[in-house]
Amino acid sequence: MAPRSPELAAQGARVAVADLSKDAAHEAAADVRAGGPDVIAVPVDVTSSAEVDDFRGARAPARRH
Repeated sequence: MAPRSPELAAQGARVAVADLSKDAAHEAAADVRAGGPDVIAVPVDVTSSAEVDDFRGARAPARRH
């Protein structure tokens, strides 16, 4: 089975959560954030190439060491 976002976050991966609904994206990101701090939520309509391009350019804040 492939690792899920919370497991990847717990291993130090940066995770981006995309959803059509801004609220749903933030809710899912909060669930993932419990496993690690580097999570962003991005509302995205995958039927819009411009929004998908914006999502691809989304970046998590720099890690604090």
